[in-house]
Amino acid sequence: MDELQVFNNISFGQVRVQELDNEVWFVAKDVCECLGINDTSKAVGRLDEDE
Repeated sequence: MDELQVFNNISFGQVRVQELDNEVWFVAKDVCECLGINDTSKAVGRLDEDE
């Protein structure tokens, strides 16, 4: 899955996902919106380097 996939759901909205080097990556902005987090930069800043 090298191309970006978009998942849509009435409950959580839209989440973009891409697989790179056999790892699944979620678009942080989309995940934050689903969780009601307004400041994506702050949320991502709290992640460990390998997350």
